[in-house]
Parts: sequence; C-alpha cells; structure tokens
Amino acid sequence: MIRRTVLQWQALFDEHRASGLTAAAFCREKQLCQKYFSQRRKQLAKNKGSADSSAFIKTKAQAMSPSVIGMGRITLCTIAGELSLPATVEPEWLASLIRALR
Repeated sequence: MIRRTVLQWQALFDEHRASGLTAAAFCREKQLCQKYFSQRRKQLAKNKGSADSSAFIKTKAQAMSPSVIGMGRITLCTIAGELSLPATVEPEWLASLIRALR
C-alpha cells in the first residue's frame, strides 16, 4: 500500500471531482481501493470541518526596507514556516500551490 500525505489525498479528491467519473470508476482507473478512498475522504472532510474552515486568514502589512524593495519576491509566512518565491512565478502555478496547501 502506498502511503500518501494529506496533500496527496486532497489532490486525488480534486482530480476525482474534475474527472466526472464515479468513485468506483476513478478508483479502478487509479488502482485505488474504493473503500479506503471513501474512508479517507470522509476522515479528511471531518478533520477539515473541525478546524477553522474559513477561506480567509488575517494578515498584517509590514513596511519594507529600501533594500527589500526591488528584490521581487513573494513571501508567505505562517506558523509552520516561511515560503519565499520569485515574483516572476506564474499566477496559475501559485494558485494551484495555495489550493494544495489548504
């Protein structure tokens, strides 16, 4: 059995929704156990519902020093850590990354 992270499971659930296939057909195609697929989906939905499910988070603006301005970076700071990306990153890629992190 392949061990998957929560993000990998969420990506599978998103792919299933986009496919238009039934769960049985999708699981057959991906060689997944349909029973376990359904259990994981319910478990993750339950865990997601118990956490703060707001799509928005509070942020605060920080003044940037002149040395930081012009560096062209996008930085996301969370309790879990910090992610810094070049400002030239494609918006579609960034949007898919953010969706995967939810």
